[in-house]
Amino acid sequence: MYELQSLINAAVANVTEIIKSTDKGGPCAKYKKALVAAKPTALFTPLLVPDAMVNLCKTFGFYTNETCEENFLTQDFGATWAQVLALAEDGDYICHTLGPEFCPGPLTRPSDTSRLFPRPKPEHVEIPEATEKRVKVLHINRSKALHLASLYAYFKCDAPKGACGGSLAQSIYTGDIASRDPELQMSRDYLE
Repeated sequence: MYELQSLINAAVANVTEIIKSTDKGGPCAKYKKALVAAKPTALFTPLLVPDAMVNLCKTFGFYTNETCEENFLTQDFGATWAQVLALAEDGDYICHTLGPEFCPGPLTRPSDTSRLFPRPKPEHVEIPEATEKRVKVLHINRSKALHLASLYAYFKCDAPKGACGGSLAQSIYTGDIASRDPELQMSRDYLE
């Protein structure tokens, strides 16, 4: 844990130095450089990033102290921002979110969605008649969770292979799933 805290402390010091510098590229270049310096911490110590973001937000007055906490504490949006930082290809959106005076809003990149669903839809769809045949479906719910899923979830939380045998038509595993309510409306007790 000491090594992880050392990494986050070094990153905060580096980000602080970059923000305080008189970079000739303007505020957007400066803040994007700071995000590049911060990204490794989001990859290696994602659980420590939200507190560092709150402290940097307060130190540089990006928002009021209360808003910094609302935006960046782990139980609010901090975990989400840590994921965004870890997966970011550039800092355009993050910088613009801090304030339009830092970076202009990024343009939406054109995307080709024509290959997402390549099969043509059938012209004449026939709905099968209902039958009395029963279908076996297994639904497993992890209601006895001892702890919450990690920041990026538990990737082995899936229907157990033994339960997905050929005798079942479908198996559903609903472990570690929360509703999609706004994060401010979900408490730790609710998620547990």
